[in-house]
Amino acid sequence: MFSNCFLQSLQNYDLLLVGFSGGLDSSALLHKLHVLQQKSCFKGSLVAMYVNHGLSGHADTWQVHCQKVCEDLGVDFVAEKIDPKASFYYREQGLEGAARALRRKAFHHYLSCQNGKRCALLLAHHQEDQAETFLLQLFRGAGLKGLSAMPEQGRLQGFDLLRPLLLVSHRDLVAYAQLNNLTWVEDESNQDQMFDRNYLRHQIIPLLEQRWPQVSTCIARSAKHCREAQRWIGQHHISVLESACPSPDQIALSAFVGLAETDQRLLLRAWLQSLSVTMPSEVKLGCIVREVMMAAADKMPYVHWGKHSVRRYRDYLYYMPYYPEQKIFDTIWDGREPLVFSKGVLRVASLPLTEGDSYPSLLICTKQGGERLRLHKNGPSHSLKKLMQEWGMPPWYRKIWPLVFVDGTLVAMPGYRGKTCFVAAEYQKSSLGEWLKTLCFDLQS
Repeated sequence: MFSNCFLQSLQNYDLLLVGFSGGLDSSALLHKLHVLQQKSCFKGSLVAMYVNHGLSGHADTWQVHCQKVCEDLGVDFVAEKIDPKASFYYREQGLEGAARALRRKAFHHYLSCQNGKRCALLLAHHQEDQAETFLLQLFRGAGLKGLSAMPEQGRLQGFDLLRPLLLVSHRDLVAYAQLNNLTWVEDESNQDQMFDRNYLRHQIIPLLEQRWPQVSTCIARSAKHCREAQRWIGQHHISVLESACPSPDQIALSAFVGLAETDQRLLLRAWLQSLSVTMPSEVKLGCIVREVMMAAADKMPYVHWGKHSVRRYRDYLYYMPYYPEQKIFDTIWDGREPLVFSKGVLRVASLPLTEGDSYPSLLICTKQGGERLRLHKNGPSHSLKKLMQEWGMPPWYRKIWPLVFVDGTLVAMPGYRGKTCFVAAEYQKSSLGEWLKTLCFDLQS
């Protein structure tokens, strides 16, 4: 069932987390891994995780079933309840997308709590799942990345994500389950052909198999070819991005000079993919190339799609989450914990406050216009606009940048992208001033 390469890789992990729904596929995967563990084929621990979406009236019953299976096998079991319809993913990605995003978030949270253990997440996608994914991407007009479908080995925010069954057919999994007297649950939603994947599974692929019996195998092979081509292109783009991006959300326009528009689009996609954002449509991508990149140097155009935007300032493109204009805000902060805003986090880079410190309460508010700061005792005051320009801060960040006030007086402006915080002259030599110098505002991308 498993390749020799996969079997050897199991030795690299202290913990294997199996996404366990109780269905046929994940039941076969969990059982086979348990057998291998009993044969000492790997030394790491084995854990099964059931994510309860609550979308079916049977969800709690399935959770009980999964727990019983694990108890019988002697495998550790954990469950996590999520609510896709109540999540912010629901509006942008729909029910299926929201459930998938929250499921991965639950897996990642569990793995992140394993105190530095070498962990991997294993999912039970098989050959027919791969064929369905390829066709769904094809019908959406996807490029190489989309047609690559699912990789056998990927990443989930710092952890390996393994799909060891991608070359195994559904028929073979049924045979394995029957041979080993496995029991599994049937999700009634898998029969609902309102979902595109189910329509492919029950209507399109069986029709194709009547003419081409090995169609799923051939589609999986095509996906592998696309993945290899995408990997080669991606390696080239990685080297370009390393030299063209001073920070992940910023890319130099010089990287696009001399490229054909097709290659410019590919580089744009590679940059956005590196940020793990939803790809813009072909129309929006064309607007970025023609309206943002080609604009005059003194212009600051932008294109947005969904909750994302690409903007230009001077010789760079910037990615930024798209929000309506933010109203002026103000809040009191004691500096002991990071202060989280919708667009960033205000924090102290070092010298945290201790219980013995008695610094005054700080008023944090955004720029309103006309603010000035004196940086030297006998020197002139400087407008914040000029200081921000010296930093190379784009105008849209200036509107949201938090400022620090004490007793109604502006005393500090947190550092931008590694720059030292500007502190008013009268505070610079005080203990408060030393603390203020370490303030920074980390932008959320």
